[in-house]
Parts: sequence; C-alpha cells; structure tokens
Amino acid sequence: LASLTPLAPLHQPRCLAPVRAVQSLRPGLAQIACFDPAFHHGLTPPASRFAIPRSLEERGIRRYGFHGLSFEYVADRLT
Repeated sequence: LASLTPLAPLHQPRCLAPVRAVQSLRPGLAQIACFDPAFHHGLTPPASRFAIPRSLEERGIRRYGFHGLSFEYVADRLT
C-alpha cells in the first residue's frame, strides 16, 4: 500500500499511519485492508470527473470512491 502513495499523496500517508502504529505495537497481528471501488462505480459526471483534459477521461481515467464498504454499512443502518 505504501508504494501507491504517489497516487494519493494527501490521503495515503494518513491512512497508513494507524496500520503502522498497530504494526509497531503488535508485529504478529494480521491486518486486512478491504477496498470496494465497485460501490461508487455508478458515479456519473460531474462526480466521476477529475480536473484533467477530457482526452484522458476518454481513455478511462476517472474518479472512484474507495470507501464503499463504510458507505454501504451506514446506508444500510439508516434504512
């Protein structure tokens, strides 16, 4: 996950900080990361767009949300 920091330089270090803290306290404890970009796959413009040239969007570069599992849980609890 640390190698992906260049893709999200503001987000990734803060997300990895708790992982590293737990690792230093409990080095043998298995940690599991769950990613669910499919939850946000249905985003449509403008929510799915980055401020990049449209030609890049046409090549498949788009915004996804990576907190789908959390949102799905909250939505389920609220309904």
